[in-house]
Formats: sequence, structure tokens, C-alpha cells
Amino acid sequence: MKKIYSVVFLLFFSLWASAQCSDLFISEYAEGSSNNKYLEIYNASADDINLEDYLLVSCSNGCGNSGLNGSWELTFIGVGPSKGNVDWYNTSINASTRGCLADDRVVFHKSGAFQNVMGSETWIEGWQGATADGCATPVSPFDGSKLGSWKDNGDGTFTVYGKGSHVGIPKPYNGGELSSVNDAKDSIIYEYVIDGDTAMTVDISIGGGYWRYSYKKVSNSFEYDNSFLFSGQTVKAGEVFVISHSSADATILAESDVNHNFLSNGDDWYALWRASDYSFVDEVGELGDDPGNGWDASGTTNATQNHTLVRKASVKEGAVWSTSSADQWEVKANNTWTNLGGHACDCYPAAAPEVQFSNTKYFVDENAGTASVEISIKEPSSVDATTVEVTITGGTAVDGTDYTVTSSTMLTFAAGDATSQTVTMNIVDNSDGGLNKDITLALSNLSANAILGADSIAEVVIVNDDYIVSDIIDVVDLDVDLSPNNKGVKYEVTGVVYGIDYDGNAGLSFTIIDATSGINIFNFVDVNDYVVTEGDEITARGQIDFYNGLLELKVDSIKVNSQGNALATPTVVTVPTEDTESEFIQLEKVWIADTTTVWPNNGNVKLTNADADTFQIRVDKDATTIVGQPVSYDTMTIVGIGGQFDNSAPYDEGYQIFPRYLSDIQEWVDRSSVSELVLDCRVYPNPTAENLTVLGTDRWATYEIYSVSGIKVANGSFVNNNLSVANLEAGNYIIRMASNEKSGVAQFIIVR
Repeated sequence: MKKIYSVVFLLFFSLWASAQCSDLFISEYAEGSSNNKYLEIYNASADDINLEDYLLVSCSNGCGNSGLNGSWELTFIGVGPSKGNVDWYNTSINASTRGCLADDRVVFHKSGAFQNVMGSETWIEGWQGATADGCATPVSPFDGSKLGSWKDNGDGTFTVYGKGSHVGIPKPYNGGELSSVNDAKDSIIYEYVIDGDTAMTVDISIGGGYWRYSYKKVSNSFEYDNSFLFSGQTVKAGEVFVISHSSADATILAESDVNHNFLSNGDDWYALWRASDYSFVDEVGELGDDPGNGWDASGTTNATQNHTLVRKASVKEGAVWSTSSADQWEVKANNTWTNLGGHACDCYPAAAPEVQFSNTKYFVDENAGTASVEISIKEPSSVDATTVEVTITGGTAVDGTDYTVTSSTMLTFAAGDATSQTVTMNIVDNSDGGLNKDITLALSNLSANAILGADSIAEVVIVNDDYIVSDIIDVVDLDVDLSPNNKGVKYEVTGVVYGIDYDGNAGLSFTIIDATSGINIFNFVDVNDYVVTEGDEITARGQIDFYNGLLELKVDSIKVNSQGNALATPTVVTVPTEDTESEFIQLEKVWIADTTTVWPNNGNVKLTNADADTFQIRVDKDATTIVGQPVSYDTMTIVGIGGQFDNSAPYDEGYQIFPRYLSDIQEWVDRSSVSELVLDCRVYPNPTAENLTVLGTDRWATYEIYSVSGIKVANGSFVNNNLSVANLEAGNYIIRMASNEKSGVAQFIIVR
């Protein structure tokens, strides 16, 4: 489906076109060097046409010959009261008896095509308009000017399709005899018997009698055929469909709609058929003939070989080759494809030149130096030049500060010249940080002979290469919908990495936090080969982006400043909110509000609290220590990174917490119970790496160990006031001990 040669169709003209023009025909044919071959099909109608109802058939060096396939010559006619009985009338066909029938042939092509071949004369009767029965010029539609088709029904019968297609003489049909040419049938079924692949008897019942014909095969030299079925493609009114060889030149392939590797070598017949009624549409070449090199067309010898054929604009429908080859084609030199992709036809008025921008948006780096905007023309006038002016109508970029136009903005397309033209501007590389700048361009002052295309406005975006060095809190600039006002602005921020890479190996998605706030660092790909490591202090450069409510820095560079930096104590919050986005937070006394029993792989779990607030914990697939683990506690304390997923404005819902490790999910314990311990104890060694001993004469039965944020991390029973802490991470801890009615507490440090 390619370019249309008329932009505006008036109702009057559409009605005229549909009345005067057929639906499809072959508008262009090329047999060039190597595999530079194609066929172009044109829709001359006023309606879109689905090609599923069409078939492209071809014969190389003719077509097949087995069974019915081949060319048969009439030798006998008879008619009688019953099958095989020819008592009413019978005659052999020879020069002296109905001699004009002696050269009448029927041709069954392997491709499914059927031909009546009659020469200049055949037998004509009164019902066909003759004043007397005798030899005369064949009468349409029984004259063989249109191809038909045939089908072997597999039961001793065959059917010929196509109005006027017939075997023997055209008068008999199934159940009767014609009385007018206007009564021609679309299909007729015949009974047949073949004797030795060289002779054939054909019978047809007319209801109360039978006609019989005898034939001899006179041509048995056809070789093979190919066919091509279309698959759901549609050709719009006034447009073309291109079938090309898959190894054709790139210029051809750029216009091609589908590939077919059995295209002509110059001496191969091609025809377009309508499958629903088995009717002939159009052809190139002579069916059943092998011209050796190529067929002649429009006065050019071997025109179908090493030439391109373009159908003349005056042609409005397909035709048999004997008609079309006379004067319907413009024969062009080998490898000439300038008309490919569209067709000029008198069915539609000539198109006005159409001018538009080749692209509607151009991106140019601030340091690129220049930017060029391309303006294209379709169907340039062959007579008149076309002029158009490019004007600057707006944008955030300032003329003289961000850019200067260096070329003429008044463009002239010479008559017949389809070469695109450009407007060029210098881009100023300044030190202004912030958003990208843009320039809005429009086409105006168009000459009277032309029209503007759909793309008459274009935008040039100058991509800023300057970064604003900022604290993270100053990057947060949200509108009333909580989306960023500064999207696209480039920033440089420094912070400590918290948590893991939630995008795994596919790219980057992690959080950095500085003394002011936090932000998500993101890219679809890895940047600077950085491996996300909690505790790294990094400097990240990128531009502000936004994804489902989550503010992001789409990073383009990362520099590691230091490693092993201590993390801040998480901020205890009641629920995740906009303020907790990309912050290190802790939720206390929360529990699951759905049926989840196992932490999911890359999924959400609904949480609630004592105030009946609901929110989500997001277990990312990259949090490998959590995924698949059973939910161990009814009431939990959860530490993690605040997040959000809200796909519609205003972005004030979908707040989440992202735990990093399984240790971020602990049983909730009322911290007031820790503060009520009545006995201070001493433990040794302190700091320790593996074992801990409670000093003194008291003997303790059980213990519970808490992080400084109040999360219980271990519990168990003492053995002689000793316990192992080898499985705990380095940090500060509180141990609560109990025995009978006594309780005690101590603080200790684990080092690694």
C-alpha cells in the first residue's frame, strides 16, 4: 500500500471513478538486472480492496501438461437424446465441415487458467446475433478475450468458470441451451473421459438431450507454474501494492509490500485473478507461449525483458496481453524505478505537490555545532516550481543565545524535482543548566499550486549538556499532580547507596540518600559498569524522569567516591507517603491484610496497621533472601526503602515499602518492654565477634537480642550464662535476660 496520487476526493469524482474504472490492474512491471524484479498492482476503484480474494498466477515456459492440462483441438460435435447417442446431429470437424471450428482450441493451464482460442473466425448462430448460422468473428463474451479458470472435480467432471468460457460450442449449458448472449453462464460442468492422454470425450446434459464433443491434444510441451496467494493485505483506493523479489535492490525493497521469488525472467507469463468468481483481471505476457527472450510491447522488441513497463494513465482496467501490449505500456530503460510506489491514472485527478517536514521532531546535542531540518515534496509539478517558507513560530530557545539561522528560509523546489531541501542553524554551546531548549518551526507562504502535508509543524530540541550541582532535596520540584516540573533537567547529586539494585542485571534501579533527601537512580542499561553496593557514596549525573509517581534520576554517569559508609537509622513512620518516597524508613506494628503466606517473587502484599491504614510491601525479585520465604510473624516491624506505583494523575496513591533483605522483616516487639528491665548487667567480651558471657553470680535462663531500633533479631536459652552471636551482623545491640522473676539488660557491640 503506497502513496496515493490524489489528496482530496470530491464525492462527484469518486462516483465517476467507480463508474468508469475497474478495481485492480497491473500498473507496473520490471525485469531488471540480477533479481531487480517486481510487479505493482493499482487500485483504480473508489473503494479499498482486500487482496485475500485475489491470486497471482504465473507460468514459466508455458504450464503443465498432465491429464486435462494442455491444449485441445475440437475434432467432433454430436447431439442426441442420451449420453453417447448422437442421432440428432453429428459431424467431424475439418476444413470442409464447419472449417472455422477446426482451429478452435480449449487450453487447460496447470495454474488453473482456462482459455478459449478461436482465431479470427468461429461458428456463429442466430442467438448470437448472426443473420444466418455460419463462420464469422467471435462474439463477446464467448470470444476468448477474457481468461477463465477450471477445476477438476475428481468425479469424472470438470468445471470451467468465467462468463463466456465454454467447451465445444457455447450454446449448451447444464440443463438447457442459450437463447441470448446476455444469458451467458458464470460456470458450466462437463463430463469427460481421457483416452491415453491424447484424446478426450466431453459430454453435457441439456435436460432432455446430450451434446458430445471429441478433442485431441495438440500441445504437450508446457513445463511448470507458480502461484502466489495474498494474506489479508488491503490496497486503498488510488494506491498501489508492490510485489518484489526478496533480493531486489534496496530502492525496490523500500517500496515493496511483500516478496515473491518466482518473478519473471522476461519470458514468463503473469496474471491476476479474482478467486471468488474465478475471473481474469489482468496479465503480462501470453499464456501458453514461450517467446524465448521477451514479449514485445508498445513497439519495443523484447519489452518484458531488461525493461520496466509502466501502464499509461489512460488505462482504467486490465486486459489480455494481445490488447494491452499494443499501446497500453510506456516502456522504460532497464533498472528504471522512478515510478515505483505510485501510479498516475486518469481515474483520479493529478495530485497537487505536497510539501511537509520530513520529520516532526529533531534532536540535536548542544555541542553539535549545527542542526539541519529537512523539508520534502511529494508529486512535484512537472511544469511549475513550488515555493515554501520555513518560519520560527515559538519555542523556549532564544535566537542569538541558543541558536542562529544560517541558511535561507525561503525554499524553491524546481519543476519535476523531488529532492528534499534543508534549513540549517548554528547551535550555541552555552553554560546554562536546566531544561532542554526547543524551537518550533512552521511552513507558510506556500505557492498556489501546492498543498501542505500533515507534518507542517516541526520541533528542534536542543539537548542541554550542562548539569546543575544540587542537594537531592532541591531536585524535588513537583506540580499539583505530584509530577516533576523539572522533568528533563540535568542534575549532579551525591549520596550514599541504600539497599540493592532492584533492576538486577538488566539495568539500574537503586536509591541514594544524602543529608537532605533520597532519590531513585535509574537506567535501562548499566552505566559505567557500576555494581550497586550498599554503603557506597556516589556522584550521579542524569536528567529528571518520572515513572508511575516515582521521581527518578535517569543516570548517564556514576562515580564512586568512597565505600563502606555507615547508613543512617531508619525513620519510623506510620504509613508510606509522598514524603517517604526514596527514604530509609521503618514501619512498626503492621500485619498482612490479605491471604499471603509466602513472600512473592516480584509482587505486592497488602499491609495494614492498628489505625486500619492500608499500604503495600513490594517484594522485588532481586531481594533474593526474601522471595519464597514463609511469612513468619503475625505482627511485624519492616525496614526498607519508600517507593510508589501510581499510573494516573494525581500521583498521590500506591505508596510502598521495599525491604532489602529478610532481616528487614522482624517480629514486632513493644519497645517499652525493653525499657522496663530492672537489672543492669555486664557482658564480656564487649565488643565481641562470636561469643558472649553474662558476668556476675546470677544465672539466666533465656535471652532476647534487639537491634537499636527495637527489632528482635535473636532469642534462645543460656548455657552457663554463655551464648553465640556469630550469626549476627556487626552493630549495636541490646540483650534482655530473664530467669524466674528477675530480668536484666545489657548493651554490646558486635565487630567483624
